[in-house]
Amino acid sequence: MIFGETLVDELPSGPRPGGAPLNVARHLQAFGARPLLVTRIGADSAGESLFAAMRRWRLDTSGVQTDSILPTGRAVVTLAAGSATFEIPAPAAFDAIDADSAARAASAGETRTIVYGTLAIREPTSRMALAAILESAPGAERVVDLNLRPPWDSRVLASLALDLGDVARLSTDELRAVSMVSRRAEDSESLARRLLKRRVLRSVIVTSGASGSFRIDADGGLTRVEGSPISGAFVDSVGAGDAFTAVCVLGLLRGWQQKVSMAFADAFARAICTVAGALPASEDFYEPFCRSFPRGSGDLNDEPMRLETIFGPNSKGPPV
Repeated sequence: MIFGETLVDELPSGPRPGGAPLNVARHLQAFGARPLLVTRIGADSAGESLFAAMRRWRLDTSGVQTDSILPTGRAVVTLAAGSATFEIPAPAAFDAIDADSAARAASAGETRTIVYGTLAIREPTSRMALAAILESAPGAERVVDLNLRPPWDSRVLASLALDLGDVARLSTDELRAVSMVSRRAEDSESLARRLLKRRVLRSVIVTSGASGSFRIDADGGLTRVEGSPISGAFVDSVGAGDAFTAVCVLGLLRGWQQKVSMAFADAFARAICTVAGALPASEDFYEPFCRSFPRGSGDLNDEPMRLETIFGPNSKGPPV
């Protein structure tokens, strides 16, 4: 189950479906999972376009609520050298996710994993909805994709999200923000270990862009994946973190070994950087990954995982 905001990304190239939860759900669906997205859209043209996209992607829409008053969420995206900043007006429909409806959707089937972030819990109503979902599925693995967006990036909100989670995925900048340190201070691995000691989290996954990623578990275990070059022309980094999270969740559902899960997550996140926005326009984009991803548990080997593992040594990368 994926909980949170669904919105329209207003990119310089035009509007696109967006919101971290929608992005994660769309990727999981394309990979053959069956995610349930619990969200809320407005009764407006933007909401209609988002709902149409969900139906086109064959997403389960039984958890999608419609608000007759609040508008569909939107994010005004500004790009500079491929990096994005977001302006997300409030209030929006995703701020008013109904708790009773959300809990009913969660209890309608088996919920093994619950993915959520911070933006959709910026208002009390949707915070109550998340609490209702967590209560309805006490045995589910809780994955928090921090996804801090100013001005809703307070340590209080981040702490609330982290305290509810089992596994946290956050960027290096987000790790430093919640740790209240400067860029020159303690290294990321030490900060992640301190974060684990202060929380009830079982694992912390830190993504560092071109430098790769690492995962630290509460038992002290460390899994590190070195960054591999982007195969193809870099367009922007919008949605790269969501792409990484989606593959990590897929790995949880399929029982992959940690190194396999993180290596494929890194490769897919880099591939997303070759398309405009967070979501590829064509289903063909997913095919190389679907062919290469393990269907069940088991490690592939201990060799560094590269994009060539998926696309072949002479490939120019995924179709765009």
